[in-house]
Amino acid sequence: MAYKQELWQEAKKRCRLGDEEIRMAKEMGLNPKSLIKNIPGPKESWKAPVKYWIRDMYEERQIKAAQKPKKAERSILLFPEFQNMELIEGIRKQYDPFVSLISPHITLVFPFVSRYKEKDVKELVKEKSKAFSPFRLSMQGIVKYQENGEQYLFLQVKEGAEEIRRLHDSLYQGMLAAFKKDIPYVPHMTVGKLSSSEELDTAWEQVKDMNVVFQTEIKHITVEKIGEKGESITEAEIPLL
Repeated sequence: MAYKQELWQEAKKRCRLGDEEIRMAKEMGLNPKSLIKNIPGPKESWKAPVKYWIRDMYEERQIKAAQKPKKAERSILLFPEFQNMELIEGIRKQYDPFVSLISPHITLVFPFVSRYKEKDVKELVKEKSKAFSPFRLSMQGIVKYQENGEQYLFLQVKEGAEEIRRLHDSLYQGMLAAFKKDIPYVPHMTVGKLSSSEELDTAWEQVKDMNVVFQTEIKHITVEKIGEKGESITEAEIPLL
């Protein structure tokens, strides 16, 4: 509810407030009537003047806000280490606008924004990863993928897809369940993101015949924080034992 300026002026005068106290009161959602109501009465010598009541309340709220964890955007990923990675990076430099922000990866948990602390997410991954051991990953063949108007080039998983799906499903249980998207999960590595279906078709024609096999062993899971400019910041690497 918006209060007329006249009421704020009355409260300012009767409570002996300055512009700063009025600003604080408005920011905290107080109203002029509540300020006037809190003027100490003749028999309320124990009660602080409204000016100090406002400042004490404002300071207390600022302290609580500072202690409250800030929201952060994170995701949980696999970063395969292929010997022939330069071939993937060559394709990404042509078709992936995020090539400078993040290394080639497979997403297990898609980006989510929360107030969870770094240690809480790390502990979740450590707990869920106990059921998994290092596994072989083989990728081969690039396909086109279109969803909700977005155009992608995906490098397909040929070996290790079942382990990746199980990891994905396990990580989305518990505190991350609310962030799970209601779409089928297909393990893949994005190597291109195009602006139109025409550009996607053109790009795919250039890469469709690349049948190189990329092989490695997946030994750890990475928790990343997404920076202000979209850059990937590694927060934790949890080994598969």
